[in-house]
Amino acid sequence: MKRFIALFLSLVMLISLSACGKTVVREEGSCGKLARWTLDSDGVLTISGRKNMDDFLYHGTPWHDSRENIRAVVVEEGITHLGDNAFEGCEKLETVTLAESVTSMGISVFANCPKLVSVTGSEHLTQLGDNAFDSCESLTALELNAELTAIGRCAFYNCTSLASVTIPETVTFIDSFAFFGWTEEQSVNISLAQPHRAWSDTWDHDSNAVFNWNA
Repeated sequence: MKRFIALFLSLVMLISLSACGKTVVREEGSCGKLARWTLDSDGVLTISGRKNMDDFLYHGTPWHDSRENIRAVVVEEGITHLGDNAFEGCEKLETVTLAESVTSMGISVFANCPKLVSVTGSEHLTQLGDNAFDSCESLTALELNAELTAIGRCAFYNCTSLASVTIPETVTFIDSFAFFGWTEEQSVNISLAQPHRAWSDTWDHDSNAVFNWNA
């Protein structure tokens, strides 16, 4: 009985705080050996802690059942790697803020996030996994690291709102169909005279983008 009363009072307090317009943590848990997550009443999913997030199977994240409530993702200083499928399918996600410590992404990290408009902190990434921004059709700008080394398969698949991206000369590998679905109104500025010998033979296939060399 006492446990029921305590639970009831906690619920009343949560409702009261929400009614007063205060942000409260609704869910939380672990998402890596040294990483934790919280989802608050404003729809902000915050990743904190140290080192790598776990890699997840498709639809296997601990916040999967609440993904419709996620409006923003904030990854705090200390986290270095975003795990596979971490935010895949968060269809109402609009903004992402990455700390300087985040330098790499697994596969399909932001795939199928059709309302994602901006990613702050992307300039610190040195690796983009396969399908990293697959079908982020509302993404309008993305700054890439001057020391970026690898771009995965279908990394920018159907990112049809990006006016352009600049590929630094440090990129030694681009996998197949990286710019699939891009139109002739979009451009890829490349700081090289020709493709690196290690790039996939199909890195630019099924893309109508304008590729500007020595840019």
